Amino acid sequence: GALSFDGVNDRVTMPSVTLGGAFTFTAWVFETARKAYGTILTVGSDRSLYLANGVASFYANGAELSFGSPLSTGAWHHVAFVSDGALIAIYVGGVMAGGSVSRALGPMTGPLQIGAWQLGSVSHDFLSGTLDEVRLYSRALSPAEVQVVMATPLVGSTDVIAPAVTITQPSAGAVVSDTVTVVATAPDAVFSSNRTG
Repeated sequence: GALSFDGVNDRVTMPSVTLGGAFTFTAWVFETARKAYGTILTVGSDRSLYLANGVASFYANGAELSFGSPLSTGAWHHVAFVSDGALIAIYVGGVMAGGSVSRALGPMTGPLQIGAWQLGSVSHDFLSGTLDEVRLYSRALSPAEVQVVMATPLVGSTDVIAPAVTITQPSAGAVVSDTVTVVATAPDAVFSSNRTG
């Protein structure tokens, strides 16, 4: 089932992850009590998806950015944050909320935490509610991919978005014959929750 957070001290902590300028956070959110700040997902203290008085918001580089209108409490909402390296946007229910904002986010590494914001070794802004199907991708998902993620529950360890593949060998334009070994990388899915219920 989903993870419930009491708004006082509940959180899930994980090892550090590295984000580039392009990445996506997604989650199903059920806020039970309205708070000034309720964190959904954060990497370090400088990449945080949260609700600010119910409004889907993102914190980075010392700036708090809010998108759209307050979400209703006591109901499930799919929230996605997408950064393509130059623009950022939040989607609620698969639809862009409040438009995109020009914001370049550089790479960073920090611990992954769900349900509370982390500043140094202290946690703040605990979520009152429930989270399900929390996912982190190391690239910007397209609007269509955000809708696919929202519409398709995680089952087992299978994700629904095909990874972006980079072929590193043979090099572009190489002439090959006979049998060729292709070397490729697909580092898209950095983390995803894997729960049923």
